Amino acid sequence: HAPHQLAPGEQLIVAKTGGAAIVRQNVSLEKTSAWRHGKLIFEDEPLARAIARMNRYSLITITLQGEDIETIGVSGVFNAGDTDAFVEALEAYFSLSVDRASPRAIRLSVSG
Repeated sequence: HAPHQLAPGEQLIVAKTGGAAIVRQNVSLEKTSAWRHGKLIFEDEPLARAIARMNRYSLITITLQGEDIETIGVSGVFNAGDTDAFVEALEAYFSLSVDRASPRAIRLSVSG
């Protein structure tokens, strides 16, 4: 493997899909390192991925019901682990129904 030199603000992604594909791309240093300061930054991130990231920092697990809402773009800055604020924002901005199935489980679905 040949060495790759990165410039500040770049990241290297190596994926195996039948062979090694190398992708070099610019990255937001603020977004990438925000978790170190207890923040999660979302910039038009698909809802399913935003929830997966939020779930990593909380004892409460958020799940989605309905594939049609997985790709809704989410933007905002949230405290890692502050599941209640995250869910309240999703409920308010996207009119999602919130079902607190148990103290450690929240289900989101389309209102209606």
